Amino acid sequence: MPTTKKQLEFDRQLDLTAIREYKHTGNKKIIDELYQKYALLVYGVCLNRLKKREQAKKMLVQIHKAVQLEVIDARVIHFREWLFQLTVRQCVAFEKSEQPEK
Repeated sequence: MPTTKKQLEFDRQLDLTAIREYKHTGNKKIIDELYQKYALLVYGVCLNRLKKREQAKKMLVQIHKAVQLEVIDARVIHFREWLFQLTVRQCVAFEKSEQPEK
């Protein structure tokens, strides 16, 4: 069943509600559940960038921790897009740290 604009907007609003509640309460379970909703997409981006499953799996944990910290101060309008950008940034930083120094 294709996703409609209404469904996408509904999901976006649910995500924003969860973020607001997390910022208000600090309850990590809320942000953990939100992250799990997109974890497979995060893994796919990591695997695409890093090419190695073990590295991609390690990045899932790092990105999860980064989400917990960064979402508090971030102005998030579309969590999925924000998470994608965070994932790419984290992967790029990892790639740079793995390159041998010249």
